[in-house]
Amino acid sequence: NITAAVEKVDTFACGGIDQLTEKVPQLKEATPKLIENTKSSVNSYVTSITDYAASFSVSQVALKVIDASLDIVDGALSKVGSDEQGTVRTGFRKIHSTANSIRLTAVKKAGTEKAKKIEEASVIGALIEVSGLMDLLELFGFRLSKNETVYEDAHARVEALKSESEETEQVVVESESEETEPVVVDTQ
Repeated sequence: NITAAVEKVDTFACGGIDQLTEKVPQLKEATPKLIENTKSSVNSYVTSITDYAASFSVSQVALKVIDASLDIVDGALSKVGSDEQGTVRTGFRKIHSTANSIRLTAVKKAGTEKAKKIEEASVIGALIEVSGLMDLLELFGFRLSKNETVYEDAHARVEALKSESEETEQVVVESESEETEPVVVDTQ
């Protein structure tokens, strides 16, 4: 009786294994190859999920804040005298590089004008963009603009005020004169 029962269980188990390997052919492969394929598949899914989650505006701002923070930590490590090739510095740079690539991939995946504005803005500008404060300011007639130094010489520094709807206008912001405060020339 016991022998017959063991043979019946053995036949059932072998049949189950045969059915399983028919339905999942990867189980016939060698163990290292199966592990490598599983790692690759999991890595692909995790990357896709990460890119999707990072494509949202709030995530992009969070990644921008993290990037700025990592820049500060890297500067602090440099000032402290951390070894450039040391384990801490190398690991830190790998984390920073990964965060950067996730952020840039997310901007491409989002593909929106808002994502591009968040990427180009400073951390504060990105927070203003995501919060909707920029739209609210524009509703009341205010526009934020970027200043770009056009040229600087011994006598004056000229900046170009840029706005999205108007052409660039040059404004003198500092000038050597007898006055102690910089002279600002309004061109409007």
